[in-house]
Amino acid sequence: MPLVYELKNVKYKKSTIPLSDGFLQKITPLLSDASARQGTPKEIFVRINKGLRKENEGKIAAITSKSTPSILWKGAFSQLSNSKVEANFADERTYTYNNETIDTAYHLGYDLSVTKHYPVEAANSGTVAFAGDLGIYGNAVILDHGLGLFTLYGHLSSIDVKVGDPIKQRQIIGKTGETGLAAGDHLHYGVYLNGVAILPVEWWDQKWINDNIEPKLEGKSGEAIAESQQSKAPRKSAHKRRRR
Repeated sequence: MPLVYELKNVKYKKSTIPLSDGFLQKITPLLSDASARQGTPKEIFVRINKGLRKENEGKIAAITSKSTPSILWKGAFSQLSNSKVEANFADERTYTYNNETIDTAYHLGYDLSVTKHYPVEAANSGTVAFAGDLGIYGNAVILDHGLGLFTLYGHLSSIDVKVGDPIKQRQIIGKTGETGLAAGDHLHYGVYLNGVAILPVEWWDQKWINDNIEPKLEGKSGEAIAESQQSKAPRKSAHKRRRR
């Protein structure tokens, strides 16, 4: 059915990340092929950041393109308790080595940090679609929330669930860590819809869900949704009469 959408001129954050020899040595084992681990630090990082990242994103797309045909979640999704947002969705990252720019990437989720090995809670109810090693995302869990909606939890130090497990909202599924392409202990949290990474923060907002998701689930048309939103919007005050 036709849907109403609005394109916004959003400016995403840009950051520069210097790479150390110690970090490059830590992530080199992410390449399973021994021959791929040969070369300069720059070449090895590009293979991980470009080649392995593309492979991992393809696997995520395959997992998140097949979903339970019924809704498994209810209400707003939960941000990791006590967490601080360290990186946002669609941030542009430039990686440098010895003051030379060697690669770039876009961040497809939120980085959330609390304390080391902090218990990771499921953002909403669902079932475990994936649990295991996911390359640059390290130890990861992907939850299927039904109707094409998934959440991803990456860089875990431990995983406490297995594929097929039913999950309740805020159930502990593992602990934060720095596995994969992570420089420090944190949670990479991503949201996917039919295989496409989408902005996570909206799903933390019950009002946004009420205005943008529930009407569609009820079968309302895009025009009806737009009219309803316009009727709820505060009216502008009438212009004051001009003085004579």
